[in-house]
Order: sequence, then C-alpha cells, then structure tokens
Amino acid sequence: MNNPNSVSNSLSDEQVFSDSDCESTITSEPDTTTTTTTTTCAANFFNSDDLILLDETGSEFSTIKKKFLSNLGTTLVDEFTVHKNSFQSLMGQVKLQSFNLFSLATAKKNRSSSGNVQFAWFVSTKHGVERIISHGFSQFDCSSGDPNKKYGSGVYLLPEKYPLGSVPWANLKDDQNGVKHLLLCRVVLGNTEEIRRGSRQFCPTSVEFDSGVDNLLSPKKYIVWSTSMNIQILPQYVVSFKVPDSSVVPALVAVRPTSPWMSFTSLIHELSKHLTPLQMALIKKQHIDFKEKKITRQDMIRVVRRTAGDGMLYGVIKSFYRGMVCLLS
Repeated sequence: MNNPNSVSNSLSDEQVFSDSDCESTITSEPDTTTTTTTTTCAANFFNSDDLILLDETGSEFSTIKKKFLSNLGTTLVDEFTVHKNSFQSLMGQVKLQSFNLFSLATAKKNRSSSGNVQFAWFVSTKHGVERIISHGFSQFDCSSGDPNKKYGSGVYLLPEKYPLGSVPWANLKDDQNGVKHLLLCRVVLGNTEEIRRGSRQFCPTSVEFDSGVDNLLSPKKYIVWSTSMNIQILPQYVVSFKVPDSSVVPALVAVRPTSPWMSFTSLIHELSKHLTPLQMALIKKQHIDFKEKKITRQDMIRVVRRTAGDGMLYGVIKSFYRGMVCLLS
C-alpha cells in the first residue's frame, strides 16, 4: 500500500481507483482454470441417506452450478458438488408433504394462486446440513444472540439472486478440509412484512403475514419465524465448494497491478444496484470526506471494502471491465 501521505491531495473523482495506487489486484482468471473435482466431496460425504450426489454431467447439476457461480461472482472454486434431497426416508416424506400442505394452506389463506414459494440460500456447515436434513431447523439456526441477526429471532435466508460474493466466507466455519456449504431451499414466503433493524420479533405481527423481510422493495434477507420454520422451509439441494484460499474472499488473487483504474463515480453507480440506501450513503460520505481531506485514501477504501465486501467489489469490477481489473487495497 502506498503511504497515504504521498497521495495527491487534489485527486479528481475519476482517479480514486487507479493502478498506480494499488498494491494488490483482483484478477479475472480464464475459465480454463476452473476445477470441479470431487476428491473431498465424495458420494458419502454427508451422513444422510436422503442426500444423493448429482452427476456433474446432468442438466440439474449444471443449472445449479451456473446459478451459484453467477451469484458468487467468480468461477474460481477448487471443488464443487451438489447433493439433492431425495426425501426417500419416512421423515423426509413427512417433511415434503407438510411443506406442500403448508404452501396450499398459505395460498388459500391469502387468496392467491400460490403460497409465494421462492428459492433461497442458507449458509451452514457439514454437521449443520446433516442435522437440518435429518431433524429440521432448530433454535440453533435462529438464535437471536447472533450479532449478525438484527431483524428478530428467526431463520435467515438469502434470496436466490443474492450476490453470494458479498458473504464473509472467510469468517464462516467449514469442515476440516476447508469445504463450505450452502442449502438451496424452497421457502413459503406468503405475505411478507418488513422487519426493522434491531427488532426482537419472533413471530408474525398478525395473521395477515407469514414471514419477514429486511426490505419490502429489495429484500436481502428472508426471515422465517421458528413457529413454522420446519413446514415453511424445504431444503432441496446442498452446494459444497472450496475456495483457493480460505483466508480470503473467493477469487481474490493478490498480484502486482497491471490493469487500468475504475472511477469512483462508476463504482458508486454499480454498487447502488446491489447495496441498501443506508450503505450507499455511508460510502458516498466517505468519498466526500476524502475529497475534503478529512480522511486518507486508505481509510476510505477500508470502509468501502467493509461495507460492500470484497466479493461484491470483485463482481462489480469484473463485470465493468470484463477482464483483468484492479482494486485498491
């Protein structure tokens, strides 16, 4: 990192992200570097008779892999497998039937053609996956003691199109082989209500509502209350993958800079498509403070990376350049 004191005090808005100020870059590797071996994610990787390993040559596997990698914002995964919940056990069949009945009941209650069933992601561990598939979600999965769960006590799921690159994978637990896991679930959302940050809510505020969201217009979190979590959420697939280096966000490769800069104006414009107004206000304020010499470039970039996440920034800049790109560290 360059010494902040050596940075020009009159940088224009179009010079904030320049290759001359980068010490590390985020590179876009060609697709030929992608590997999807199954050396650690074998067919018997999970201790569950209901989970079946999908064939990598099948269309079902390809569809889920494409969706996952698109949301992650990179193809740089060392290992990638998909297990499907077959619901072949007795309890599996009960869970499937209960979910279908709840979906029909929700649709009837809300006088709609469906129960507003959506796909959503749930971040878990190997043991967490086995427990959920065998016994269902528990209070462990919706503990209000988690500092990241600020919208009440419930099971938190990510919308299907959520930018998974912004998930702090490096801070999440994985198994001994460094493999991380996501459950792709079907969720009966029904009528949703907006839950305010800091809420201690643990059930719908009235019979009119069935689930919660952090934002009605652009939800980034689905909140399913514990009162109905095991008939309202149906785990259908388990996505397992391993990043090249578990200590960093996927696909962030540190090299010497060789690519051109991206203007901060363009970055703000692209980030506004993914972040909340509150997050964007924070980033814009940092930019203003930097231009007014109240903070250093390093301070500004530190807040931007913490707010948006390296994975999000990687995906945005990769899309912007469609090739090798540079991000100030």
